[in-house]
Amino acid sequence: MENLKDQESDYNLKCLYKLGVWEIVMNKGNNDGILTENSVHKTEIYLRFLPEFMEDNEVNQMTTARDTVDLCQLHGYDLEEHFVRTPDGYLLCLQRVYKDQNSLSKLAYKPPVLFLHGLLMNSEIWVCNIRKEDSIPLALVDQGYDFWNFTLDSIAIFDIPSLVKYILSVNKSESVAFVGFSQGAIMAFAALSIDNELRKSVRAFIALSPAIFPKKYSSKTVNSIIHSNSQLLYLLFGTHSMLASTIFWQAVLYPPVFSKILDSCLRYFMNWNGKNISEEQKIVGYSHLYSFTSVKCFVHWSQIMKNKVLQMYDDSPGIKPSYYTNLNRIARYPIENIRLPIILIYGSDDNMVNIDALKSCLPPLSQCIQIPHYEHLDMLIGDKRKNLVINQVIEQLNHVASGDYYDSIKEEFGIASDVLDGFITSS
Repeated sequence: MENLKDQESDYNLKCLYKLGVWEIVMNKGNNDGILTENSVHKTEIYLRFLPEFMEDNEVNQMTTARDTVDLCQLHGYDLEEHFVRTPDGYLLCLQRVYKDQNSLSKLAYKPPVLFLHGLLMNSEIWVCNIRKEDSIPLALVDQGYDFWNFTLDSIAIFDIPSLVKYILSVNKSESVAFVGFSQGAIMAFAALSIDNELRKSVRAFIALSPAIFPKKYSSKTVNSIIHSNSQLLYLLFGTHSMLASTIFWQAVLYPPVFSKILDSCLRYFMNWNGKNISEEQKIVGYSHLYSFTSVKCFVHWSQIMKNKVLQMYDDSPGIKPSYYTNLNRIARYPIENIRLPIILIYGSDDNMVNIDALKSCLPPLSQCIQIPHYEHLDMLIGDKRKNLVINQVIEQLNHVASGDYYDSIKEEFGIASDVLDGFITSS
């Protein structure tokens, strides 16, 4: 790699890394100021920040991919975009992934699967894996499932039922399966708990790292923010888009630099060490991790976290965090009403998941699968996902689709048939 004095001065900004210190070099001339070529050429600073990863054509292509369409095409898959208008006036984009045109006619043999992403994410996070076999949706497409995804934030009352209704009208299937990650799992729990007609249309629900009732936050800063009054959160973050400046920094920073900064932030604020994610996968994954969401969505999520209740949004919270307002009790989502196969998959080192608290709210036949040493984001971009996560998802969906799910859990739990009365069957 050439040293700095041999580089052409046809760019405005370079981000260099040397001995753990970030350095910004302005190259438009001496008058621009911070540092110029003449002042640093003797130090022979090298552009050596993880160059081997960015020189990899596949990593570079995936890092610079514009959207979900590009990412799918890089893996050899096509994508249809469908638009659904909800009863409350929102226009949602559904993305249907398939192998080729000939495969579309075969997708009716297995039920469609709707994927719900987490907070501050979009659909890119499901398909940004360097190896296509590490992507849950692409693996399901190869298995013959009909994969659908939505890219805008939604609410339980209008959006998810509208999406399911549209998918079933196109696919001509009788039911759909849900796969939700983090806050996407929360939205699915909420929607299924209050809509009996929706429950009849859902064959199974797989919740990946369901971020409900975290045990604790390692960072005092995060803990203070989560437990702050809602009005203070609006004062801190505004009333529009959450952390919108992230897109700017992602655009101007060299991808490995952005990856390292984000990695450090996740380690400091969330205590996620990322040891199960390779450096090249971080560069690709972090480039597609963040998306816009409303501050109101974050405030609602913080209310759920601090009150430890899956509740509806509180428009007028008191000064102290409470499940009650000054006037009335905030309505909660009765997730104990959900009567369909629920499979919880989570990491043993995931501090965003309190599996015992969640299980206490769910029907007793819900199944839990723990992935050893996995953290929150490992479920999406971690190493060994094919064997640890994807195979589990495929096995559980096939199990439900085969019709013998309830027979197996009756045997496993040693229960009588009448205990299953009211559960939605897979037939």
